[in-house]
Amino acid sequence: MTFPPLPTCLSALALLPLPAFAAPSDRLPEVLVDATPLDGEITPAVGWDEEALERVSPVTLDALLAEHPSFSLFRRQSASFGNPTSAGVSLRKVGASAASRSLVLLDGVPQNDPFGSWINWARYSPTLLGTAEITRGYAATSFGNLSAAGTVSLRSRDIKPGSGTLSLTGGSHGLRGGALHYDFGGLDWRGSLGLFQQRQDGFYVLSSDELGPIDRRLSRQHEGAELRLHFDLRDHLRLETRLSAFDEIRSNGTALTGNTTGAQDASVHLKAESWNALLYYQNRRFTSRFSAAAAARVTERLALDQFDVPGKGLGGSWTSNDDWRDFSLVSGVDFRLLEGETNEVAGSFRRRRAGGEQGLYGAFLRAIHDSDLGRLSASLRLDHWRLSNGVRRETRPSNGSLLRNDRLPDRSGWEPTGSLIWQQDLQEDLEWTLAASRSFRLPTINELYRPFRVRSDITEANPSLEPEIFETLETSLSHQGENWSASLAFFHHWIHDAITNVPQDEPASTGGLQRQRNNVRQARVAGTSLDLTWQPSPRWQLLARALWTRSRFTESRVQPRLKGNRFPQNSDFHSHLSARWQAHESFSTSFSASYRSSAFEDELGLSSLPAYWDLSAQAAWQIDEEISLQLHLENLLDEEIITGRGGGLNTLGQPRAFWLTTQWHF
Repeated sequence: MTFPPLPTCLSALALLPLPAFAAPSDRLPEVLVDATPLDGEITPAVGWDEEALERVSPVTLDALLAEHPSFSLFRRQSASFGNPTSAGVSLRKVGASAASRSLVLLDGVPQNDPFGSWINWARYSPTLLGTAEITRGYAATSFGNLSAAGTVSLRSRDIKPGSGTLSLTGGSHGLRGGALHYDFGGLDWRGSLGLFQQRQDGFYVLSSDELGPIDRRLSRQHEGAELRLHFDLRDHLRLETRLSAFDEIRSNGTALTGNTTGAQDASVHLKAESWNALLYYQNRRFTSRFSAAAAARVTERLALDQFDVPGKGLGGSWTSNDDWRDFSLVSGVDFRLLEGETNEVAGSFRRRRAGGEQGLYGAFLRAIHDSDLGRLSASLRLDHWRLSNGVRRETRPSNGSLLRNDRLPDRSGWEPTGSLIWQQDLQEDLEWTLAASRSFRLPTINELYRPFRVRSDITEANPSLEPEIFETLETSLSHQGENWSASLAFFHHWIHDAITNVPQDEPASTGGLQRQRNNVRQARVAGTSLDLTWQPSPRWQLLARALWTRSRFTESRVQPRLKGNRFPQNSDFHSHLSARWQAHESFSTSFSASYRSSAFEDELGLSSLPAYWDLSAQAAWQIDEEISLQLHLENLLDEEIITGRGGGLNTLGQPRAFWLTTQWHF
C-alpha cells in the first residue's frame, strides 16, 4: 500500500464533513458517543483526573502512570532518558520483549508506533490532558490487536473558550521547559492551541569508575504543538479535529550515539448521540546511532546508523450504541493500515533496507445485560490481518554489490477474540467480578523484518512469526466504603506462541549472544493485585498498591533451555505506597515509596538486576486562584538503580533529582 503525503491527507481531512452540514446557533448537549468500543461501561482499573495531572506535573507522562504497579516500561528506566524503542508498555508484565502488549489511545486514536509499537511518552504534555486511565485486558478485547494486556486511555482537557494555562518547569540535571494552552471560540465552535518544549542536560549512565573519554550525559530536548477545533454542526452532532506535531533529539550516552524522533498526526471525529465515526493519519520518522566502544572507553566506532526509519499509519472506525430488549449494544468496525521500514548502515560491512506493510480489519459487538442478580457483559470480535510487501535487502557500502535480497511472501489470517464478564453486588458496597477473555497481538513490522545489535549481542528478525494468543481468566472483589476502598484481583494469562528474543546455542560473530525473535509455544503469567485507599480524615489520604506476578516460559521447542525461566526484565513483586497530607486548603505535601524486586536481564537468567527502593516527595502550593507551585524530589536516597547489564558494564537509572513547576491559569 502507498500512503499519500501528509499535506494531502490534511487537506482531505479538513474538507470531509464541513460542506455537508449547516451549523445552528444552539449548543450541543454534553452526552455524545465517544470514539471507544467501551463507551464507559467498564470501570477502569485506575485513573487520574485533571487535578491529579496538575498536582503531579510529571516530566514525562509515564512517571505518573508508574504510580500504579500494573504499569511499567520494558526496562527500569523512565521514558525521560530511556531509548524510545524500549518504551513499549505491557500492563501486568505480560510481555517477554520490549514490544507493547497494551494499546495506548489519545481521544480514541491508537498511539503505538506503526513500525515498532513503542510509545514516545514525552509527546503527551500533562498540561494538555484531562484524564488518564488504565483498563484491564479482559475489558479491552473489543479493541482487537495490541489490547491483550489492557489499554492506557488518555483524554484531552475540555475546551473552555477564553481560558488557558502557562506552565514553567526547572530543575536538576539541567531541566527546563514550559507548556502553554489557550482555548478560544464562538457560539458554535471552539478551539484549543497547545505548545510545549523541554530540555535536559541529563546524567551519566555509567558509574564514575567506568567512564571514559567517549562518554556523554543522556541529554534530550523536545518540542510539540497541537491544534484542536470543535464544530457544533446541528443538534446532537459534533465535528472534532486535531492536528499535532512533535520533534525530539536525544543523546544515548557517547559522542557518536543518539536518536531523533518526529511525528505528525491528524484526526477527525464525527460524534452523534448514538454513533461516532473516526478517521486518522499518522506520519513517523526515527533515526538512531549505535557504537562499539574500545577497551577503557577511550575510542568508539560507529557500529550501526539507522539513518531513516519512516512509519505511516492510516485508520478509522465506526461505533454505535443501541438498545435491544433488555440489552445495551455497542457495535462497530475499524481498520488500521501500517507501513514502515528501516534504512541503516552496519559499520563498513553492509547497508540494509528492511520493512513491510500490515493491514488489520475488524468488527465487534458488545452486549450488556443488567438484572437484579448482576451485570453480564459479552463481547465478540473478528479480525482479518494481512502482512505484505516484506523486504530485506542488503548491499556492500563500498561498491553496492548485493549481499541479500529477500522478497518475503504475503501472509494473512483471521483472529476471533472476545470476553465474558460477570459483575455482581454481594453487598451494597462489595462487588464481585469474574471474567474470561481471548485476545491476540500481531508481530510488529520491526519484529518481522529488522535485526538489531546491542553492544556485542545480535538479535535476528523473523518474518515467519505468528500472532501471540492470550487466554485470560480473572476474578476480583472490590469494596467502596465511606472513607476507604479496596480491590483484590487474581488473574492468569495463558500465552500461546509468545514472542521473545530466543538465545541460540552458537555465539554471535561479535563474540556476544546470538538471538532470534521467535514464537515460544507456551508461556503464562499468573498474579495478584491489591489496591487500598484510606482517608482517615479530610486532610489525610493513604494509598497502597501492589502487584505479584509469576511469569514463566512453560514449553519451548525452539530453545528447551527457556523452559521454566522468567520473562526478561520481569520483577515478581512491585509495590507503591504513598501518604498525602492536605495541611491547608492551599497547601499539600506527599511522600511515596516504590519497591521493585530483582529481575533477570536476559531470557536464560544468566544475569540478574537487583531489587531497589525509590523514595520521592512532593509539595503543592496554590498561591491564589490563578497561580500554583509544585516541588518534586525523586530518588531521595540517591540509590544506584541498575537498569541493564551487558559487556561487563552496568547501566544506571536517574540519580537524585528535583524540579519546580509553576502554573498560571488565566
